[in-house]
Amino acid sequence: MWRWLALVSVLWAGSAGAVQLSGRTALGYAQAIGGPDGLALSFGAGNLVIEGIVGFQYEAFADTTRAAEAAFDLGLAAHFQVLRAEWAALTVGARFNLLTGPYDDGGNVVDVLQWGVDLPLRVYWFPLPNISLHSELGLSVQPGPADGALTGGLTPDGLRINAFNGGGLMGGLGLSFWWG
Repeated sequence: MWRWLALVSVLWAGSAGAVQLSGRTALGYAQAIGGPDGLALSFGAGNLVIEGIVGFQYEAFADTTRAAEAAFDLGLAAHFQVLRAEWAALTVGARFNLLTGPYDDGGNVVDVLQWGVDLPLRVYWFPLPNISLHSELGLSVQPGPADGALTGGLTPDGLRINAFNGGGLMGGLGLSFWWG
């Protein structure tokens, strides 16, 4: 507990020389807690960081009776900067995720659309002025698609809720290069 208090104190006390993301753009990799991982484009607008994530996954099976599956991921998020320091920022946000692709349900291939919502808590760390590493934890809600299952065996019309356990011990990791 004292470690979190120390982190919050350092971030709060350092806000005078805080990292400024407003008006800056970033390109990198992000791993969402309940959705896509892939190429991320971010833009700072005041205290908000607007982020888009695009990913693609392909899976082929040795069993020739099952068709290969390709899925396209998309996530759109807004992260509000709660605390800032010279080398770090803490954000809370919201993300809407979409995943679409074909699903082979025992010889019957159907196109599936799966969606979800994340409420991430993200920490940005700037080891260099234009490079940020980030990690996020939070809440993810993902209803199962009506037509089949695309990710993690989520059953049709099922529901998956993850709270503070996405991506292992460090959460969803990412790296971005900022300019502007």
